[in-house]
Amino acid sequence: MGYKRTAFRIAKPVISVLDNISGIKKYSENYICAPNGILPHMQYCIVFGARIREDHSVSQILQERLDKAIEVGIDRMNIIFLLTGVEDEVAAMKEYMQARGEIRGDRILCDTGGYTTYQSLLNARDKFGIATAMAVSNSFHLPRCVFIGRKLGMQIWGVEISPKNIDKRQRYEEYESLARIKAWLQTKLPGRN
Repeated sequence: MGYKRTAFRIAKPVISVLDNISGIKKYSENYICAPNGILPHMQYCIVFGARIREDHSVSQILQERLDKAIEVGIDRMNIIFLLTGVEDEVAAMKEYMQARGEIRGDRILCDTGGYTTYQSLLNARDKFGIATAMAVSNSFHLPRCVFIGRKLGMQIWGVEISPKNIDKRQRYEEYESLARIKAWLQTKLPGRN
């Protein structure tokens, strides 16, 4: 076991307490629902990037996000997708969506400057003028997406991935507890919103 893993295990109780104090999971609960629970006139769907494989194909986690977005897009023909992440991720995401043949290319916007969840939502608001949107991500990531978006003044509704696809790998949840603390701090810093 590496030193990072050991340090995390030692700090885990403190991280857990700080994560609970941030209240992000509790705050976001009211804004996460099934796609049919979201307002029918919603125009945008933000899909967050994730790591891609060495062959530039989408990972399982990213595929879950994209499959759910496509499902939403089939049901709602007015939806425009914002794919956000770093350049390689966004390219793989767009290729995957278009290869499925169910979403036209003119319904896809690309943001290759989304290096973090915070930056992705800031870009959605400031560069793309999105004030109201669905956010599609895995269960471990979605509360943070909703929290940051709403703290940036956006009306963000999280679209839950069906239970069979929810990723329950412990390392992602451990990472998210740290990321939620960071997100809470980012929204408290002056001039960040």
